[in-house]
Amino acid sequence: MKKALREYQRMVERMGCTIESIEQNKHYRVNLRHESGTVVVQTVAATPSDPAWINQSRRELARKLNENHQ
Repeated sequence: MKKALREYQRMVERMGCTIESIEQNKHYRVNLRHESGTVVVQTVAATPSDPAWINQSRRELARKLNENHQ
């Protein structure tokens, strides 16, 4: 799982975000801040069984950032 979280962290950094905090329960609740100042909260599966979860997270983050910039 740590490898998956590192991959997730690299993905959000490439999108111009930094991780401010991570809370773990059944899922990971991640508070992100985009370089524009936009704050995004994203819920990520705690145990991704499918490698496609990173792509789903990327699409969801892109959608949330796009909504906040409009």
